[in-house]
Amino acid sequence: MKKISNKLIFLLVSAAIIPMLLYGIVSIWTSRNAAITTITEGNLRVAKRASSEIGLYVSNSEVILKSLAENISRADLADWQKERVIKNYVLNFREFKEIHLIDIKGNIVVSSKPGSFSSPFKEDTIPLSPPLLNGDLGGFMEQGIKVSLKGNVFRSNVFISPNLIPVMVMSTPFYSLNKITGILVAVINLVDMWNLVDEI
Repeated sequence: MKKISNKLIFLLVSAAIIPMLLYGIVSIWTSRNAAITTITEGNLRVAKRASSEIGLYVSNSEVILKSLAENISRADLADWQKERVIKNYVLNFREFKEIHLIDIKGNIVVSSKPGSFSSPFKEDTIPLSPPLLNGDLGGFMEQGIKVSLKGNVFRSNVFISPNLIPVMVMSTPFYSLNKITGILVAVINLVDMWNLVDEI
């Protein structure tokens, strides 16, 4: 009788505990997967929004650079006037670290920054700020000049300058009477993108 009662008690306890245990395991597994899915989807939405804002920032810089090229090319300006306009753009739009107007032979016409380095494009000097001299800037400048001489806009990869700020090189052709007469090359300061990422 004791054996039957022990077996009966064991069966009743098992019948009550095993389904509860299985339900608990399935519930925990399901809620864990739901939480991971929700968090992943939320992070993906945040990343898409941040990516969209970064793209907008870079596209806006490109539009401003093209606008500068059009403003300079439409008026018959002397070099000192072009330099003043370029410096005003650098002062008014903080995304521009420096802007340079280069002719089709690779010579510097005007620049917003003093200093120079040996141009890989031509045996000439291109004014650039000293903190960027040791970065990948020379190679990106050369690529930008070559791409823009074909009538295209150039955007370099983002790199960290020696003064530890993220920058990129962007260039656009400069037209006069529907002919490319030079290249506007800008160094874009991307510190605001770090601030955007910090806000996330």
